Amino acid sequence: MRLSNVLFAMTLFPIFAAAQSSTSTTGAAPTVAEARAFMDRVETELLASSNEASRAGWVQATFITDDTEAISAKANERLLTKTNEFVVAARRFDGLQMPPELARKFMLLRLNGSPTDPKLVAELTQAASSLDGMYGKGKYCRGASTGAASTADGDNCLGIDQLDVLMAKSRDPKELQELWEGWHTISPPMREKYARLVELSNQGGEGVWV
Repeated sequence: MRLSNVLFAMTLFPIFAAAQSSTSTTGAAPTVAEARAFMDRVETELLASSNEASRAGWVQATFITDDTEAISAKANERLLTKTNEFVVAARRFDGLQMPPELARKFMLLRLNGSPTDPKLVAELTQAASSLDGMYGKGKYCRGASTGAASTADGDNCLGIDQLDVLMAKSRDPKELQELWEGWHTISPPMREKYARLVELSNQGGEGVWV
C-alpha cells in the first residue's frame, strides 16, 4: 500500500506569470499550439517532480525512520504545490477547442489538484507519509491476545514482508484467515490520520475551482 503514490498522482511561478501576462497585456485568445506547448512543459516538469517523490518514497519504504518520512513528505509537498500551480495556469485555456487527446490531458491535470493552502498541502503529505510509515512498521503478534509475544519485539511478531511469505506458502485455510485478520489489527491507530487524509484530498477537488 502506497498512499503517497495515490496520491496521489502530485514551482512554476514563471510559467504561471507568463500565462497571466500574455492574457492581460495582449488580450489575445490562446491557441491550440500554445496549449500544446504548455502541456509539454507540464508533463516534463511533473515527470521530474514525480520521479523525485517516488525516489524519496522508496527510501522511506526501505529505511523507515522519522527522517525518511519527513524527506518523503517534503518531496510530495513540492510535487503537489507544482501541480496546483499548473492547474491554476491551465485556466487560461478554459473554453478552447482542442483535439480530444489534448483536452483529456487538461481534464486529468484539473483532477489532480490538492488544497491550495500551503499549510494544508504540508499536512496532506505528512499524513500520507506517516500512514506509509505506520503500515511499513506494523506488526501482527501471534498469540498476543493470550499474552504471548504481546510486543513488536517478540519472535512471533510479523511484519508485512514476513506475512507475505507465510501466506504465499500456507495451504491451511484457518492459518490464512488468522494471518489476514491479524494483520488488519494494525489499522485502528491509522483511522484518524486516514480520515484526515481523505478530507484534505477532497478539499483539493473543490479548491482548484475557487
